[in-house]
Amino acid sequence: MASASAELGFLEMITAETSLLLRKSDAYAVTQRLSSVGTVSLLVSCSFATTTDAMCWLTSPAATEAVLAGERQLYVNCAAAASGKGWLALVSLCSTSCFHLDHAGVEGAAVLLRQASPSICVAARFSTAGDARRWSFGAGVRNLIDLLREAAGVSPSAPFVVSS
Repeated sequence: MASASAELGFLEMITAETSLLLRKSDAYAVTQRLSSVGTVSLLVSCSFATTTDAMCWLTSPAATEAVLAGERQLYVNCAAAASGKGWLALVSLCSTSCFHLDHAGVEGAAVLLRQASPSICVAARFSTAGDARRWSFGAGVRNLIDLLREAAGVSPSAPFVVSS
């Protein structure tokens, strides 16, 4: 059974190329979007209670520029392109996780995104778990989350937790 936070609200997902507003209850769409994260690209998400709040963040020049700058930095720092299924690093204000990009891993990442309430999450794809972990704990992703948090008006609500 899904939690109440996963059933209510909206999830805004932004990449350098697109943005998408989904209902948090749409597990299939969230999973599909996560599985489509490309090599050397970011997917940034934030949960909102209303579409109005989500649209304010979506149209924020600060949020758009932060996503583009984060992707440029990822491109410069990414040593190897992801081959095969690879690994998905998912970093939020309060936690970081790395998932193997198989069916169970993508579904696990989707559950975390849907239950984030409210939270900024940044996802990136890597060829190895080690690369994903190194990026997850780097200053670049933390700086990106801080910029996006300010644009969305989200503040940390829990201590930082590590999982894998």
